[in-house]
Amino acid sequence: MVDKDGKKVDIMKDLVKLEEEMEAYVKDIDELLSQLGSLESQREKLSEDFDKAIPYIIVEERQRRQESIKSLKPPDKQLKRPPMLLQKKKSLKDSIRAADGEPDEDHIDTH
Repeated sequence: MVDKDGKKVDIMKDLVKLEEEMEAYVKDIDELLSQLGSLESQREKLSEDFDKAIPYIIVEERQRRQESIKSLKPPDKQLKRPPMLLQKKKSLKDSIRAADGEPDEDHIDTH
């Protein structure tokens, strides 16, 4: 087979090379994951050691803080409409009456 520049290309050779590179990549990922696992266990151990070394009053304060955070109600997800959108919209009929000088149905004087 020939590429766009006219050079001979061996697809099988390219595929084998690609497969080798992918295997090396997967091997690198596995190595990184094992390192990550050891770092995570080391972090947990250090965290436990740190928690054991801090004064009890700080532990109590942390617990109170966590409880207060849990007790807070999450914000309302619904957006509230601005007051101007809650007002009753005037119909075309009401607008024509206002232009003619007739009183609104809502504002009729009964005195």
